[in-house]
Amino acid sequence: MSKLAKKKATFQRWESKTGNDKYYRICQSMFTSKPWLELSIYAHEVYSLMKQKYTRNDSKGTDNKDDISLTYAETSAVMNKKTFTKAIDELIEHGFIKLVILGRIVRKTNIYGFSEMWEYYGTPKFQITPRPKVVKEVILKVAK
Repeated sequence: MSKLAKKKATFQRWESKTGNDKYYRICQSMFTSKPWLELSIYAHEVYSLMKQKYTRNDSKGTDNKDDISLTYAETSAVMNKKTFTKAIDELIEHGFIKLVILGRIVRKTNIYGFSEMWEYYGTPKFQITPRPKVVKEVILKVAK
């Protein structure tokens, strides 16, 4: 049995400068969902920047779905720190991403992961863990 040849993606001239760019996708069911439509334009931008960092290796069966970092500096050209933080919170509160590692305590970058919880938004199955707002609360919990 032979493996099927992987079909190379082709792009229209208006989609790509070189014709063989890396791309990311947002499926229509997500794009038209209630939680997506409730997000601010800044949350859309942050999600897009995170999707650009996503990689998958089908031959090894690996990806970095739960190892995505994005810093204030990376978004400073399009938004300030307060807007960035608000966009991250929106994405978490709507179930699109989750906080995997809180790096703030050890002065490192937060690590985020993509979540499918947005599919359950507005139902009893929807469960998220909001990002801690105050570092003191987190330190006290870790110290106990």
